[in-house]
Amino acid sequence: MCPLATEPGELLEAKVVKSPDTLAVQWSLRLVGAFVLVAGVLWLSSWTLDYWHAAVYLLALFVPVAVVSIALLARKPAAIKRLITVELNRSQRALNSAFRPLFILMMFVPGLDHRFGLSHTIIGAVSLPVTVICDMLIVTAVLLAGWVLNVNEFAGRSIRVEHDQPLITKGPYSIVRHPLYSASLMLWLVTPLALGSWVALPLFVLLIPFYVLRLMNEELVLNRDLRGYAAYCKRTRYRLIPWVW
Repeated sequence: MCPLATEPGELLEAKVVKSPDTLAVQWSLRLVGAFVLVAGVLWLSSWTLDYWHAAVYLLALFVPVAVVSIALLARKPAAIKRLITVELNRSQRALNSAFRPLFILMMFVPGLDHRFGLSHTIIGAVSLPVTVICDMLIVTAVLLAGWVLNVNEFAGRSIRVEHDQPLITKGPYSIVRHPLYSASLMLWLVTPLALGSWVALPLFVLLIPFYVLRLMNEELVLNRDLRGYAAYCKRTRYRLIPWVW
């Protein structure tokens, strides 16, 4: 799972990509669509353009995404191609469908919170330092995802093992077994605070079971189909969070 592919909130169905130019156009359209969707949801739910948290969040998310995308299209276009591959695993498609309403709902809540001042009234405003730190973590998460995709172009949305797929153990994979999930989960967990909402945080925390279930299912597939993966699991103990799990 990857923040660049916008797994929570699938935006557009992928089509077969045949050329680098077509791939670049297709990926660019997806990014523009994602920006319009996220910006539209945030400002529609807040019902105001005076929402600086949303403006900074969009910059913190989409500027590094654009930079990483340009680099990957130039160096590892196969990684981008796999990001827009439709999920074929039935259990994963069912899991995505089950959680999709949550993905959609959770992006509305911070804007509604800003509109009605819920966090400010119930808990207190999210401080400026916390917001800035969360925006920095969003940039970090996107760059980490870019690093993962540069190291392992077989990473992507669809859980499957290709016939020529090697076992990647270097770079971020020497720290945790699923660094792309780590980057994506980091991004989503800090999103509500970057948007100035304490109230929305519990909704985003509910994404943790989604990631755990998806990760465990993926490990079943990799242990079965990817040569050497079982031994790699013994060497690299942590799945998602270093020194935790």
